[in-house]
Amino acid sequence: MSTLKFIAKLPKSLPTEGGTSRRVFVTAASRPLQSKKDEESVNASEKTKEAAEAVTEGAKEVRKTCEFVTDTARSTAESVRTRTSHFI
Repeated sequence: MSTLKFIAKLPKSLPTEGGTSRRVFVTAASRPLQSKKDEESVNASEKTKEAAEAVTEGAKEVRKTCEFVTDTARSTAESVRTRTSHFI
């Protein structure tokens, strides 16, 4: 959806030879002014939040995996120790 924004500069009066002039200067932008940058900023912000959440979830998964490996190694070491302790 395209919208036009009009910017008008209305001087109180413009001095001329015959007195004052009531000229109005109007410019029209073919696209919304700075809205593209605003949308890009919002999109970048959303993508940054999504990336941060993904990193957080990834860190949680790594922590769970480390705990699993640690527990497995501990139980394996205890099992080996109990099986070999009667040989000593």
